[in-house]
Amino acid sequence: MTDAELQDAERRARAALRAEPPTLTPGGADRYTLDAQREVIDFIREVGPPVVLRLAEEIRRLKAEQEKLIGRLRSVETWNIEP
Repeated sequence: MTDAELQDAERRARAALRAEPPTLTPGGADRYTLDAQREVIDFIREVGPPVVLRLAEEIRRLKAEQEKLIGRLRSVETWNIEP
């Protein structure tokens, strides 16, 4: 996941937390689907954005850890090459 994709996911998650849930038309073709969608939308709003934000934070942490490990590996490679 690129930094741009990560920032976009974070931005959309924060926007979802601030926005009103989408409205569904009652009496539509499939009332049961509409009822289920309300529950799904409520669940996604409650769980989805916070999970996305936690995942974004974890991805950043792992990328930083990866950079540290790559730096350590390079220093070991340099140390082994020197006479």
